[in-house]
Amino acid sequence: MLAHWAAIAPSGAWLRTWPVNELGLALFTTGLFGVLLQYVGQRDVEEEQLERVRQVITEDLAARPDGLVAMVSSETRDRIAENCLRLQLGDEALAHDLYTDLREQLLRTAERREDMDVSMALAPWPDGSSSGRGAMFVATIRTEYRITSASPVMRFARVSDLDEYRELLPDPSCTLVHYFQPVEELELHGGSEQAFQFVELTVDGRRRPVRRTARTARTGTQLFTVSLGDERAIAGRTLAISYTYRVLVQQQSHLLELDISRPTKGLRVQLAYGGCGIRRVNVADYIASSQQPGLTRLPPSEPTPSVALHFDEWILPKAGVAFVWVLEREIAPSAAEPSNAYT
Repeated sequence: MLAHWAAIAPSGAWLRTWPVNELGLALFTTGLFGVLLQYVGQRDVEEEQLERVRQVITEDLAARPDGLVAMVSSETRDRIAENCLRLQLGDEALAHDLYTDLREQLLRTAERREDMDVSMALAPWPDGSSSGRGAMFVATIRTEYRITSASPVMRFARVSDLDEYRELLPDPSCTLVHYFQPVEELELHGGSEQAFQFVELTVDGRRRPVRRTARTARTGTQLFTVSLGDERAIAGRTLAISYTYRVLVQQQSHLLELDISRPTKGLRVQLAYGGCGIRRVNVADYIASSQQPGLTRLPPSEPTPSVALHFDEWILPKAGVAFVWVLEREIAPSAAEPSNAYT
């Protein structure tokens, strides 16, 4: 505009020798390119900032459970976890069912067990018969583990009612439930003292008093209750729990089961059966894991035959281990030992 004015106005003659038009074009071009560069640069900066925010959020979600995740509601955290599982599996319905079931199993109780060691020893019951329903083994079972978030009271039950057994098994207030099939001719049932004897329970090596209650509302039920001490004294502490009990097991049932009712990290179970007339023992584990439990044996030809299972990873509730035996008197003398006797 200035160059145009100098070209037509008499008073602007002195500007005609100046490169006014060239300077104007240069300034206009510089301004135009400045706007374009600012637009492009601002877009790159915004994309870089967004990428940085994504990286911070991702690292926070993945590595800091007390970070952004802790700031959202429990329902939102459930949706986040379920969506992550859905992306990994590629199946929305499967991810929803798996996460819902896992959440219910783990949140039903705050109790977590570690380094669980169970030793079981079978011996013939001297008061029983040599065969039939009256032939019994006495199983002495000792269980040791470390526990956090312990309930101040532990309950142990022996029942002869299957409905009651299924009712108590998932009950978080019940530490252990055993089922005993009644034997009418011996007047044995779950409420009999001979059928279930609680020997002792210790907390950090100190014995705790045990209170026995025989329930009459349902036939064949007895409960044992143990107080671990003052609730404030054990809160937040890791306790060493150990308890021992004896149960009668029918020889002809060929089965002794161990139920895992709490999340457990590390398990070792050993069964000793010397002097019981057992030909072999098979082991069946109900542990849902990609890892295979380890199994060790001392054969029946040894003075102290036994079989042991060990597993070092986490075990979810509703898992278990079953020992199934075959008696010597049930094997015909001419019968050949099956090739897969130890499975």
